[in-house]
Order: sequence, then structure tokens, then C-alpha cells
Amino acid sequence: PSLAAAAQPQEQWLRLDSPNFVVIGEVGARELSDVAAQFERFRETLKRVLGEGVTSTAVPTIVIVFPTNTAFAPFMAVFQGRTLEVGGRFLGAQDINYIAIVNDGQPGRLRALLHEYAHLLMSNMSRNVPTWLSEGMAEYYSTFELRSGGHEAVLGGPIDSHLALLTDTLNKSGLLTLEELLGVDHHSPLYNENDRLSVFYAQVWALTHLI
Repeated sequence: PSLAAAAQPQEQWLRLDSPNFVVIGEVGARELSDVAAQFERFRETLKRVLGEGVTSTAVPTIVIVFPTNTAFAPFMAVFQGRTLEVGGRFLGAQDINYIAIVNDGQPGRLRALLHEYAHLLMSNMSRNVPTWLSEGMAEYYSTFELRSGGHEAVLGGPIDSHLALLTDTLNKSGLLTLEELLGVDHHSPLYNENDRLSVFYAQVWALTHLI
């Protein structure tokens, strides 16, 4: 099913409009407000870093907030016949963008969606960014964190799961070579947009940090 189906009006669903997003969900008004504020602040931060032209989109962006994995399950992506149990999903089209997120308080939920939204904004900057750099930058920006009561934003924080995987891989089998990383495209066996626990994602994140 498409994410559009999830947005069909239901008795218990609420809607909130912020300057750049429409946020709907089967959650409380305060949760919708918190999600909208997080995305608005992330957008504002990247506007200051990358420029206003990068953050401008010609079509609406709808954020759909699900309260649990169970509620989101019918809309999870399927890869090679297997349901990918991720905490969110992005679908872009010519006339609308959908961002779906599970907002159940578990760590890492928002980072997956900020990764996807970063892809959307970077596509406004260039359509020819190499796969390794596109994924590395999206992972870099996905660590966005608000501090000082929402008055300060931090980008480029550590991702503990990537650090642990890099250490484990280095000790066991060795990391991918630079030639292998730079040669990855969307058709490569190493690439899977829904598998961000792979050594490919960990290495391109680290390489982007180095640059």
C-alpha cells in the first residue's frame, strides 16, 4: 500500500500545519507539534548551512506520524520479499513528498527520517552527487540534535552503531577499499538504501566526516 492510504481521514487522526510541513497522525496534538518543530528546526539549520535554495521545495511535504510499529507495519518497505522493519520511510513524487515516522520514543527513530529528508534537500543542490557522498552526507546530517532548549543545533555527531561496526569489521575481515567505496552506485550489491547497519554506510559516514 502507498503512504497516501495512511493519510485518509479517520476519526482519531489530527492535523497540524507548520510553515513548511503538514503533519498528521493518530497521536496527540502535542506529539504532532513536537515533530513539526523538530523538522522545521532541521530545515532551518540546513538552510543556514547549505543555502535557502537547497531547502526550498516546489511541492508540499506531508509528515505522517504513527504511534507504534504495528500501526506502521502495512506501509513498511519490502526488499527482495522481506519486510524491512525500519522506523520510517520517505516517498517523493512530482506533486508531493511523504515522510512517515514511528514516534514511540525509541532511539534512532528520527535519525532515519532526517537521513531521507537530507536526501530530498541535497537533490535540490545537485542531481549528480556520487552515491557514496550522497549517503555519507545524509548520514552526517541525520545526527542533527537540538540543545539549549531548542536554541542551538549540532550537526555531525558520532553514530555509535557505525563506530562499533567499523571496529568489529576492521578486527575481523578488514574494511572496504577506497576503490570499492567510490565505485558503488544504486545498482551495486553493496548498496541498499534500507540497510543502514551495513559497513558501506558506516564507512561512507566516516569518510564524509574525514572530508
